[in-house]
Parts: sequence; C-alpha cells; structure tokens
Amino acid sequence: MSKQWDFRLQPFMKTCPWTVLSTIFACTAATNALRNGNGTDAAPLNVCISDWRPMVACDGLSSPDAFTGYQPQLFRQVVANMGMKPSTYNFTCMNWDDMIADLLDPDGSCDLSAAGVEVSVQNLELGLKFSVPTYKTGLSILVAAQYVTGGTFAFMNAFDKSVWIAIGVTGVSIAMILWLLERLNKLQDPEMREFDCTTFDEMMWRNIGTLVTHEEYYVSGATRIIEFAYAFLIVVMVSLYTANTTVQVTAVHFKGSIQSIADLPGKVVGTWTNYMDILKKYNIKAIGLPWDNDADQQALFDTLRSGEIHALILDSPVLEYTQSQQCDIHVVGQEFNTFNLALAFPPNTPVATIVRFSFSLVELQQDGGLMDDLQSKYINNPYSPCNVGGGGGDTLPLQFSQVAGLWYILAASVGAACLYMLVFFVLDKLDQRWRLVRGMGKRIHELLPENLVRAHSELIEAGRTPSLSRARPIQQIKLRKPSEKRRKIYPAGYNDGKPTTAVVHQATKVAFKESGGSEDAWSVEAGPDLATRLLAIRDMSQRLLAAVNAELQSVDHGSPGEDLY
Repeated sequence: MSKQWDFRLQPFMKTCPWTVLSTIFACTAATNALRNGNGTDAAPLNVCISDWRPMVACDGLSSPDAFTGYQPQLFRQVVANMGMKPSTYNFTCMNWDDMIADLLDPDGSCDLSAAGVEVSVQNLELGLKFSVPTYKTGLSILVAAQYVTGGTFAFMNAFDKSVWIAIGVTGVSIAMILWLLERLNKLQDPEMREFDCTTFDEMMWRNIGTLVTHEEYYVSGATRIIEFAYAFLIVVMVSLYTANTTVQVTAVHFKGSIQSIADLPGKVVGTWTNYMDILKKYNIKAIGLPWDNDADQQALFDTLRSGEIHALILDSPVLEYTQSQQCDIHVVGQEFNTFNLALAFPPNTPVATIVRFSFSLVELQQDGGLMDDLQSKYINNPYSPCNVGGGGGDTLPLQFSQVAGLWYILAASVGAACLYMLVFFVLDKLDQRWRLVRGMGKRIHELLPENLVRAHSELIEAGRTPSLSRARPIQQIKLRKPSEKRRKIYPAGYNDGKPTTAVVHQATKVAFKESGGSEDAWSVEAGPDLATRLLAIRDMSQRLLAAVNAELQSVDHGSPGEDLY
C-alpha cells in the first residue's frame, strides 16, 4: 500500500516539489501543535456519516459512541494516530444525499465525512475534496439465490466414478489373492484355522465384510500382511467418504442463469441512480433506485427478491456483507469498475487539514495490518450462517429424499438375495432328482433303498423308517430314457450288463404292493405290520435281484460300466 502511494506522488513531486514540501511542513507543524494541545480549534469536529452497512452502521443506534462499521472505526484510529481525543469530534448520522448537500453548503454543519465517499469525477466536479483512499472497492452483481440440494443418490457424489470403480476392482482382486494364499496355506498346516474357507465366494464375502467391521479370518502371514494394508485403505476411504458425504448431502448449491456481467444485457437490472451512467458502457440498461439510508438499501434487496429485477448492482462490500447474512441472495461473477473510497471534505477545507488526515492514513497503512483487520472484522465476516460461495447458501437438515438411494440399494439387495435363494433352491431340487435317478454313481445292487437290505430289527427298535419316510411316491420319479444307441445294444431294462433303475423301482413297487402297501404312500407308521411288510419287501427284492443276476449270467452284454444308462 505505501509503495503504491509513493508511486502516485512521484510525478507531482517532480513538477511541484516546493509546493509539496511547504505543504508537508505546514501540516507537520499543525499536527504537532494539535498533538501538544496547542491547536486553536476549540469546537469539536462534526463528522458526518450515513448508514450503508458494513461500511457504516448508525441507523437505530442511540449513541454516537455506538456508531460502528469499517469507516467509523478507521476514522477513530486515524484521529487517535493524530493525537486527537474522542472529545474533539462528534459523529452525526444522516441520509446520504443530505450529507453530500451539507458538505457542499458553505454554511453546512459537516466538517468532513467519514462515510467512505466515492472519489469520482462527478464528486470532484461538485467541489468535494478527498484524502488518500480508505478502501478500494468496485461493483458486484447480486441475484436471487436458486439453490438445489443433493439428489436421491447424493451420497454417491462423494467420490468420482473412477474411485468407485477402483474400490470395486480392488475388493475383488484382494479377495482372489487372499483366497489363493489361504488355500496354499491349508496345504502346509490345515489345523491352524478355526474353519476352512474352501470357496471363493466365501472369501469374497469375508473381504467385503472388512469394509464395515474386522474379524480374524486369516491365519497365514502373507494374507495378514495384505489384509492389514487393505484394512488401512478402507479406513482412509471411509473417513474421506464420511467427510465428503456430509458436505455433498447437507450443503445446498447455487444455480442460476446469471453468472457474470456478460449475462446481464437484456435482463432487468437494478442499481443506485448514480451508477446508471457507469453501467451504460457495459451495455446494461439499468433501472435507477434510491439509496439514501438503510431502509432504501433493504428495499433494494426486497425488489430483487420479488422478481421485479433479475439482478442488482451495488458496491461489492455491501453485497458481500448482505449475502453473508441473508442466504436467499447470492453474489455472482467478478468485481468490476473498481474505484476508491476516502474521507470527504467541504470545498473550502484548507489543504493542510486534508494532508494531515492523509498522512495519518498512510502511517497506519505502513505501520501494520490495521486496515486488513478492520476489513476482516466488518466486511469479510467469517462467522456467516450461510455456507455457499463464502456465504451465499444455507445448510439444510438432511432429508430422506437425499439418501433414499440407500433404501433402493437395500431393496435391490433383498430382491437379489431372494432370487439367489430361488435359483439355488431349484438347482438343489434338480440335483436331488438327478442324484436319485443316477443313484450317486453306485452299481445296481446298491440302488435298492437302504431300508430294503437292512435288518428289520434296526427299524423296529428305532421306531421309524429313516429312508422310506422321506421317499416319494413311485409316480413322482421321472427316469431318463436311454438313447436309441443304447436300446439297440442292450435289451430293455438292462444297461452295461446291469439292470436299469426302472427295473429296480418296478421290483420295489411290486414287492411293496404284494406286501399290502399302497403305491401312493411310501411311508407308513412303525409297528408289527410294518416289520412284516419290510421283511416281505426285502425278501421279494432279493429274490428278484437274484433272478435278474441269474439271467445276466446267461447273456453276455459286455463288461459292466459305471453309468446307469
């Protein structure tokens, strides 16, 4: 800041060095006299200000001592640096136009203005005099906020698609590696593990479980090393996901058609009356609105909210401060048409007085970060209730619609699980029937029901029929027909020198019927009659099997095979 003002004074020093030096000596003498209490001005200075927050806040405040804002606080520091006491000046709060008119009036009551008056050609032509700038600002665009919250799958926005793909691929890859290593470890010491993981899907399930919990699944050193690194990756990813999801789901995001000054031509734009000519060079036909006090300022914002105008252009500090306090409006685009604010003096003010205030301002700029601290406190307020764009949004409670995707995923998982169970139920039933027909690969003499060749005393003592009670009626058993080739090679009812399953079932059916049993019900209650029937079934089956074997011995059909057909 100090170098900037030195650079600006250099041309003036080259052209009028003696004028500048004489002015400096005069203002230094006046300042020293004022600091020593020898000043001749006995009446307190009347410092006029006008409310336009955050620069000046005075409307509604009972005492001038309570007047605050960036400009009044900076003025207090300036006069304190000059050695002036608070009793040597008074603040007067008034409308902006009245303040400017009073400064221009030779009989006005205002000795100066500390409201941050724009150093503009128009004000200079009116005759106002200014100190060095107190603040550099510009114009900004304010629009009514249109905010959108996260959608149904907002929780998925925490990570990019590539990250989700990497997580899925990593989970499958790690599961495969761990499965292979554990199976290799089983060959070395199968008794180390609590239970044996023999399938890849089981290892996949355990690996996915690592995402939400941890349990000692793995025993070998190799798998433990990999699992430790994978668990660390999961912990980090879960932490990042939690933090990002909180922002993605609870924050609201600005959305609008006006994003910069380039979008304003053709739109209905409102601004302060004094800024209408400035906006014409940007091809913006703005509507002039009054801005003399805090009530007018609030009316400007209400006009924007009502939709009468699409955008509002005012001083950047005002708009930045307002959007940090009122979350339904938002500043868009970059600051443009920058200008300076300064202390304003009446036309008849001695140059020495203006220079005295200017020197005090420059000293404050050089000696420390006072002006930066004031800007942070009054303009760039970090304690904003809004959270978008430095204070242009709102933090809303989490709504079900924003996380409904989780329930959709859960419902899809339930459906997938039911489908999984149904498919494996059907496959299991088909497998049972196939095993019944195929006989588990046994030879024909092993195909007879186990109860038909076991001792009847065992069945009677047990009081039950272990196999017959679970058997199906004969009518429900479907047998595969032999191929044409096999029917030509082997006689009906025979296969590779052995009776087919149909022969055995038919023998069982006949024996069971002759013993008094029903074809539609294989299971009967235990009792003396059951024992008698079981003995008859066993004897009949054995006689039939002996007859079949005797017949086979007389006919050579080739060497016996393992298959039934």
